[in-house]
Amino acid sequence: MQIVPSNEMPDCLRVNKSKELVNGSYVRIRRGLYSGDLAIVEDVVPNGLDVTVKLVPRLTYGLDEDDSPRAAAAAAGGDNKRKRPGFGTANNFANRPPPRPFNESEAKKKHARFLQQNRSLTGKSFTYRGDMYEDGFLIKDFKLQHLIVDNVQPKLEETQGFTKTGQDGTETLDLETLKHSLHDNSEGSYQ
Repeated sequence: MQIVPSNEMPDCLRVNKSKELVNGSYVRIRRGLYSGDLAIVEDVVPNGLDVTVKLVPRLTYGLDEDDSPRAAAAAAGGDNKRKRPGFGTANNFANRPPPRPFNESEAKKKHARFLQQNRSLTGKSFTYRGDMYEDGFLIKDFKLQHLIVDNVQPKLEETQGFTKTGQDGTETLDLETLKHSLHDNSEGSYQ
């Protein structure tokens, strides 16, 4: 073991910052239900530690709720052990729902009490089970350490998930954002 010289101690405490995040840049989620999913930065808190992103949600609309006889027996007072969420075979990477835009009618079918429509000037905005959805996209806050910001190479299929449909039925993709993400990644290639 060696003692660090006092003139080098401040260098040990400095954190190497990753690239500066700007609105509209592409990031990937590092862990959780959305791990590996592409997201677009909507807002960055001035301290740079919290980021609001827009991503395509992965919802089941209550289809994963257990209506089996075992669940009914557990509710009646039989085997009522509580299990920690997030563990077991049901919550692994292969069994997560596919990414698709938020659908108001599907949310109303199973969980009408959890759905609230918000008034917004930008478009349709809903709160469903505590999460905010605008124009079919999930708007969520993440800590910066839970995001991958370097070497994000969006695939064409992923970027097409962020197309916006106008009132006349035309779909538009923000090509300016895509161009900036490709220029930032000079050594990578567009896939």
